[in-house]
Amino acid sequence: MQLPVHRMITRLYLLRVRGREPAPGVRAEQPDRMRAAAVDLAFCATLAGLTGRRRKLHVLLGVAAAYHVACWSISGRTLGGVVVRERVVAVDGSTPSLGQAVIRLLASPIAWALQRPVHDEVAGTDVIVEEG
Repeated sequence: MQLPVHRMITRLYLLRVRGREPAPGVRAEQPDRMRAAAVDLAFCATLAGLTGRRRKLHVLLGVAAAYHVACWSISGRTLGGVVVRERVVAVDGSTPSLGQAVIRLLASPIAWALQRPVHDEVAGTDVIVEEG
């Protein structure tokens, strides 16, 4: 129990002290982020289609939510991120926590509507380009 609490407090402290700049890597550009999102949407739609159920919207939403939260909190990368060489990182450069991944997912519709990465600001995350 102590370790997750310690990580959360450290991340909040770093966010307050350091702010959003400099990012822990080169920020990904919007067109690349959209390409990654398209790959992830196609993958989630394929998984939802494999269930064979008539009403697939709620299945698609469930698959997409579980997929994104799991990928972001385990490795920081989804399939789309692997394809376009992007990774989600916390403000300290580490893999986002489960809580950050959930907050990022819940704030994604707002970011989509505003056409700016509000979900990253709220969750204390950033999307960076992988080097190499």
